[in-house]
Amino acid sequence: MSHHSARMAADLPVKLKLLTLNCWAIPFLSKLRKERIRHIGEEISTRDYDVVCLQEVWSSKDFKSLKDMLSDCLPYAYQFHSGVVGSAICVFSKSPITEMFYHKYSANGLPHFWHPGEWLTGSMVGLCRIIHHGIKINIYVTHLHEETNAIKKYYYAHRLIQAYELSQFIKFTTSESSDVNVLMGDFNTEQHEGGYELICKLIEMNDSWITQQSKANEHSAGITCVSPSNPFTIPDELKMWPNGARIDYIFYNSSQRYDVKCIETNVTMTKVPGKDYSYSDHEGVATTLEIMPTENQEKQRTSNSQNEQNKVREHVLRHIRSELVELKTRRLNWIFRIFLILGVVFAFLLLDIPGANIVMSIAIVPTSFLLWYCIFMATLWWKSEEKSLRENLNLVELELMNN
Repeated sequence: MSHHSARMAADLPVKLKLLTLNCWAIPFLSKLRKERIRHIGEEISTRDYDVVCLQEVWSSKDFKSLKDMLSDCLPYAYQFHSGVVGSAICVFSKSPITEMFYHKYSANGLPHFWHPGEWLTGSMVGLCRIIHHGIKINIYVTHLHEETNAIKKYYYAHRLIQAYELSQFIKFTTSESSDVNVLMGDFNTEQHEGGYELICKLIEMNDSWITQQSKANEHSAGITCVSPSNPFTIPDELKMWPNGARIDYIFYNSSQRYDVKCIETNVTMTKVPGKDYSYSDHEGVATTLEIMPTENQEKQRTSNSQNEQNKVREHVLRHIRSELVELKTRRLNWIFRIFLILGVVFAFLLLDIPGANIVMSIAIVPTSFLLWYCIFMATLWWKSEEKSLRENLNLVELELMNN
């Protein structure tokens, strides 16, 4: 046995303690943002986490504040930048971050949807590679399209496409040298939805809440958002999810060289001690994984059947095709708006309407902006969106043809 192997054997099994939390730290909009960021940093610093992934840390000052507070326990940190205002995703690690990479999702909402503002943020998946006690680990973190308007097919389709691109990103960045893969974040996707099945079946990730060996939470639903007990929960959201929703996850899998077990997963960081508010409008998820070299180097990972995987692909395919039809309808609506605006303008110019000159002088700037925006959405935006959808459509069809 080599010196390195002997040292590794003495340290095994290796524990990997993880935390994910959507911090809901939007400047000027999130309640008690500065106070909560301070409490989040203080709470994390008292725990013995190896990797922490945070979402919705929008302000660079908030990131720096957290980085300073966690410098002793999690000295390595990185914030991913994407979109107009940034992805608001950051990673803190006890072990050095050796490599970083990210992919911005091609389906990212609409510019004029200021809430949830997905287009401005540039939703993405980030990858940080670390070496933890000699084990090479890929840490993936993401934040998928918001689920607030889940009743609209548009939101679901974009979330599903993002989940598919996420699976492809992990598939092509999980190299032979990677020992363990961990995926964390706010997926805005419940367990019964296609995005969840896509992650579990296409890239064979394990949901730590489901696979944990601890029995302490066997009667808990693992609610992480829209919790009835969270003071930041919006009453209207409780109408859609009266019992709350589990949309924040920690997934994992491993190479043939290692076996990974989930010892325990808990919902954490709920109410701030001594305060009447929570750390965030989400609850955190904390997981402890146990990593051991496999005794059988020829082990076969339990695989989902091709039939199960193809059912997921067909589900994605149906929604992409449906979205392409909806996209054509939306384009016609934008063209209708263009002609409507031009019709109103020409009516004011050609007809002798009292006060028309005053109205036109006031409305010229907003009307011009609205007209050019409608033209942009009916031409450049429509073509970009269509190409994105067709590219994903072709990829899924290719996978189905080869499987």
